[in-house]
Amino acid sequence: MKTLAVGELLRFGWESFKKRPWFFIGIVLLIVVISGIMEGFTPDPVQTFSDFVLAAIALVVGILLEMGLVAFALKAHADVEKVELRDLWHPQHLWQYAVVKILTGIIVVIGLVLLIVPGIIAALSLIFATYLVIDKNLGPIEAMKESVRMTKGHRWQLFLLALSLIGINILGALALMVGLLVTIPVSLLAVAHAYRKLSAAA
Repeated sequence: MKTLAVGELLRFGWESFKKRPWFFIGIVLLIVVISGIMEGFTPDPVQTFSDFVLAAIALVVGILLEMGLVAFALKAHADVEKVELRDLWHPQHLWQYAVVKILTGIIVVIGLVLLIVPGIIAALSLIFATYLVIDKNLGPIEAMKESVRMTKGHRWQLFLLALSLIGINILGALALMVGLLVTIPVSLLAVAHAYRKLSAAA
């Protein structure tokens, strides 16, 4: 029996979004504003020591935003009515998260360089490594191993989910970018639901 069904995952994301649409839209706008500010302060190219410091700060802020979104999505999945703005602040395990991002990025790039397909398989296998750092407090290697174990036998469904999310976000972007205010939170909630289902099954 299939553990994952793309339609059910997307429905969960949509139904959760509908319970607090303006709250989720506000969260997306906040992330966009913060990201825009940091991009504006990030020097390009990096030429001086002060440029390097600014670039490093922007990188850390970017990672913190990612961590916050993962923690926020997991909290929203648990109880959409109780998730709050402060749940975006989740700086714990910053270095473990950063190491996981670096290692998974290297592995995926190597796979893509080899024959593309290995890179896609690697990306799907390691998709929940960062979630495991946030949710289970696992170290980088443990999180990557557990993500591979969790996703085994479900990568085709995860691939279809990824294609579906890419599709709805493209549609969101085509809708004068306003649609992204809906499709981004729906996507986050759908992925969090997939993680919870596989975590429970594992």
